[in-house]
Amino acid sequence: MNRVVSPVLTCLARAHHGLPAEPMYHRLASALEHGVRRGEVLAGTAVPAETTMAGHLRVSRGTIRQALGLLEQRHVVARPPGAGRGRPRTRRITTPHEELDA
Repeated sequence: MNRVVSPVLTCLARAHHGLPAEPMYHRLASALEHGVRRGEVLAGTAVPAETTMAGHLRVSRGTIRQALGLLEQRHVVARPPGAGRGRPRTRRITTPHEELDA
């Protein structure tokens, strides 16, 4: 049985091969940002749940939260307005890769 793996998870999995001196959350954020730049992850792509990513990558949920927070600061990932108030909290990739190259 084939499982469809999110392009977000594919990009994040590359972070395990980054520089060990760099914190894991930086490596995860950079890996996803590079995936967006290369067009592997498109704007509008849903980011998997924190627990799904943590389990898949074998890192803590806190590490995932730090990486996503960094990506939100960089405007690569965004939560929908009103998230957490009875509305879905699904983050999405927001930055088209052309804007990152500018």
